[in-house]
Amino acid sequence: SSSPRKPHRLPPLHSPPDAAMLRRAIGLPAAAGRAASSRWRGFLTVSFDLEDGKHERAEFKLSVPWGSTSASPSGDAIERAVSSEGCKVDTSRLTMNSMGKGGVIASSVLMTATNFDASKARSRRGRGRQMNLVDIHIWPQESRAAATLMRKNDKSRLAWHSTWSFDMESTNSPRGKSLLTSNLSDKTQDLQYKGFICNEIANEFEVSLKNHFSIHQTLGRGAEGQVLRCSTQKGAHRSAVKRCDVPRKHADEELREARVMKMLRHPNIKKLYIAWKEEKAGTHYSSVYLAQELCKCTFDDYLDRKKNGDIDEA
Repeated sequence: SSSPRKPHRLPPLHSPPDAAMLRRAIGLPAAAGRAASSRWRGFLTVSFDLEDGKHERAEFKLSVPWGSTSASPSGDAIERAVSSEGCKVDTSRLTMNSMGKGGVIASSVLMTATNFDASKARSRRGRGRQMNLVDIHIWPQESRAAATLMRKNDKSRLAWHSTWSFDMESTNSPRGKSLLTSNLSDKTQDLQYKGFICNEIANEFEVSLKNHFSIHQTLGRGAEGQVLRCSTQKGAHRSAVKRCDVPRKHADEELREARVMKMLRHPNIKKLYIAWKEEKAGTHYSSVYLAQELCKCTFDDYLDRKKNGDIDEA
């Protein structure tokens, strides 16, 4: 007779470094059902090569602008890009990196939006492989960026996944004249890049209301949904999160409000932090979320302050 089988022991749940990088960088807790590892402290960066090939890259850390108080939160972050030794930054392509304690975990190269050909890029990756398309705008003068991620859905089509605003901060270069901004013409205000990224980097953009935010209060309700006052892990960062349910087919396109807000950064305009969607199981609807800067006063407070002359309209 055969001996009874030993019960199969499941491996312990843990948070792999590539999936935890962005969550730690922006103060979000680990994914539900997983225990965060204190060993891993990571973040996303973007980097430019230098044309002479001799100097280090111009590299910038990306972080969600929680609590930034100005249109250019890092001030001279881009000014610290690289030393001014006569070399130039190659802006024809951009490298996006997932960084861990030991260095680079994964990298993907993006092309300028005008040179990007989705069909050719897709054919090089092969059929049946999951696609993650990122579109990133960079404003060198303002030390900020905005990224939109498209992921393959259950119909094998690229659909909107999330939109992110980022502050950019130099990570590895001495202070000097900005080569990145000096390369741009007076008419060029931003740089735009597109490309398919690997899953290790795409997983950095995973976020959900349940796993990454704490709900403190319902600020309002309307025909389109509700607005919640939320905070990230341990209340480190506060935001107003707008939620609405839309037909799933309409959620495949980037949320219009997010598409507009990501392009703006002004003291009198609420900053966009993150916009994303979550599928509602068993329905044909998706929940769409928009996390943005939390106003410091109610509309009635604003009217009272304006009446008393306490509001600067400049």
